[in-house]
Formats: sequence, C-alpha cells, structure tokens
Amino acid sequence: MTERTTRIRSDSEREPPGLLSLLGSLPCVSQVVQAISTFNLGPVNALLKRAAYFPLLLAAPSRPGLDAFEVAGEMRRFDIVAEEERSRCVGCNQVGAPAADIRFRWRVVPDDHQGDPERAQPLPALPLLPGVSQRIEVLDWELRFRDGASGFRAYGMGRTLPDAAAGNGVALVLEMLAGYGRLAGLAGTVVASGTLSPQGGLSLGVIVRVMDPAGGLAAQGPPGPLPPEAGPEPGATWLAFFGETDPDNPVTLRISLGEGILGSNVFELMRTVDLDFDAVADRLRSRTVEGALTGGLRAQLDFNPLDPRPVSPIRTRYGVFDFRDRAGRSVGSVAADMIEGRSLRTRVEGMLLPVFRFAGFGPVQSGTGAFAGARGIMTMNSVISVLPRTLANSYILRLDDPDGRFRAAARGTFGGWTS
Repeated sequence: MTERTTRIRSDSEREPPGLLSLLGSLPCVSQVVQAISTFNLGPVNALLKRAAYFPLLLAAPSRPGLDAFEVAGEMRRFDIVAEEERSRCVGCNQVGAPAADIRFRWRVVPDDHQGDPERAQPLPALPLLPGVSQRIEVLDWELRFRDGASGFRAYGMGRTLPDAAAGNGVALVLEMLAGYGRLAGLAGTVVASGTLSPQGGLSLGVIVRVMDPAGGLAAQGPPGPLPPEAGPEPGATWLAFFGETDPDNPVTLRISLGEGILGSNVFELMRTVDLDFDAVADRLRSRTVEGALTGGLRAQLDFNPLDPRPVSPIRTRYGVFDFRDRAGRSVGSVAADMIEGRSLRTRVEGMLLPVFRFAGFGPVQSGTGAFAGARGIMTMNSVISVLPRTLANSYILRLDDPDGRFRAAARGTFGGWTS
C-alpha cells in the first residue's frame, strides 16, 4: 500500500510547480480562490448528502429475444450494513419481501459502442463469452416500486468481470431518465454488481441513489421489520460506506500546461453506513444511518469538470480502501479502481454551478490484513461539487464470501434498531 500511495503523491508532484501560483496571481482568479477558501462548506455538504438510497436484490433469468436478452422479475428489499466487529469491518445483509418489479433488455456490445438511451442502434448479435470481459448495454429499463405509484426509466452500460466473482462477475451503471410517483422530477443513478450465468441468469445487488434536496423521501423512523428468516445471499457479502472530505488531506488538482485539468488526487475519510427503505402502502421512504469512521480512501481520479458534454467518462487509478479500528490501527486494505464510470452534470437548486453525479465500478484487485485474498466488485454512486470543492460519496464492496469470512456473526443494533 505504501508504493500505491507514493505513486499518487508523485503524480501530484509532477504538476507544473508554477501553474497554480500563476493562476492565483490573476486578480479574477485570486478573488475566486479567496472566496472558496473562506466558503462555509457545511450547508453545501448537507445539501449534497440529501439523497435517498434504495438497495434491492434481483435474481432472474434472461430470455433470448430478437436482438437482446430480456429480463422480467421481482426485486427484493435488501438491507446493506457495514459495521465494526471485534476490530474488523464486516457486512450484515438481510433480504426482505419483494419491493419492486423490473423489466429491461441487455445485450453484448463492442467496447467502443456509443449507445443512445432513446433508441437501440442496430448491431450484429455478439455471443456471451464466459471468461472474457465484455461490454454490456442495458435498454428499456423500467422499475416500479410496490408503493403503488413510484418508479423510473433508465439506460446504461456495464461490463462482465470474469475474475471479480465466482462464476462470471458483472457490474452496471445506469442513469435515471424519468421518474414518476414520488420520484418525479428527481435526478438519480443506479449501480449494480453481481454475477451472470453462462445462460444469462442475473444475480444482482442494485443500489438506486436519488438526489433528494427537499428531503421528501427520508424516513421518519425505522423501516418495517424484516422477516425472522431473512438472511444474506449465499456466497457474497456487501459492505456499504460513505466517503467524506478529509480535512487533513484536501483534494489536490492535477493540471497540465498542455492538456489543462487532468483530474485530482483524492483523499477521503470512510464511514460505515446502513442503507434500507420501505416501499409499501403508498409509502416509499429511504432510511440511511451513518456509523463510525472506519478508515480512509485514496485514489487518483481522471476527470475534467470543464468537459462541455453533459455525460463524460471518468475512472480512478491507484485506489486503496484502508480500514482501521477505533484506536486508529490498520486492520487491512482493499485495492480497487473504477475502470468504467460516468460523470453526469446536474443542476441543483441552491447551487451556483452544476454538480456532478459520479457512478462507476471496478474489480477488487487485492487485499491485505483482514482482507487478504479478497476478490469482488466495487461500485461508486456519488455527487461532487467543484466550486466549492467538496463531495458526498457512497461505495459498495461486494465480496466473494463462501465461508462467511466478511460477514457479521449476528445482526446487531446498528443505528438503534434491531431486526
């Protein structure tokens, strides 16, 4: 992990040493820099963190169609928790009753395919090849919650990740195109991770994140109880974390005189979180409970906020999740890079400039300490502000776990309630 951290810092040191000072000497820029440095980030952070999370579990076959596989089925409520247990970070997942119905199509596409969310472009049929990483296009996604009114349409891309899970791993990123019911007029993104069988059967943990600046989707109390027999999906454990700014290690820009803004060196504090929701009897409510700090995250982000496109590609390199106990001692780490992601420019009432919704995924590459030998999939579903510079990030780690190594021994009382 030391080598990876050094590589990040050395990239930062390669920035032209006089560029930032030169920009800061310009009157208009220096005034902006001064305004940013004295800006009260508290209200902005609170605004960015106002989001509703709807974690769902899908297990459904894919039926071959004329030009794509077709999926239709029910999605179950999926409670995802990360918590500390005996100085280690573990996941506690419970599966509830059906909470939504889903219908969509997907197909294998060339790596350079540029899709259209409103129209499926004619393409020659490509076979699904187990053991080979292939790009996937998701079409005609429609999800309806069982509150009787709410749902959304979405479009996105994904990729099979053969070495990231037992069987054939797969991850998806989708943009909410239009919401209805309680989601009408709101912006949202979807990430999913799981497995894809050779016959096309999907087993996915799906996280819907909806920006909720007015707080209308926030639950006022604990969600409905889960059935006593509710248990985790066999063979995998999900852990959920929030990333927040690290006051001791601020984000630094990576700038090139020839290419402009290349991205940034990102340093975050990492906090455990419990994600759950209800979707019954005209009620769609999200409940998010933050836990204790559990370490930090560092990565190199490739992203240009000046890119004029409303949707642009992003990725990360040298990413390390460093887990620590309450005494600050390292208990292990996980290396994971976002190999495919999207930045979506988004207007938010109360913000002078647009913010950017980030969503992406990548394989877990290695682990140390308590996470030695770990493999799985990392997904990110977040929002950042460039001016002022701050963030509200969420991460899900789906880890292969046939023997329950990363799973909590028993359901605790995280967030003040017990199932």
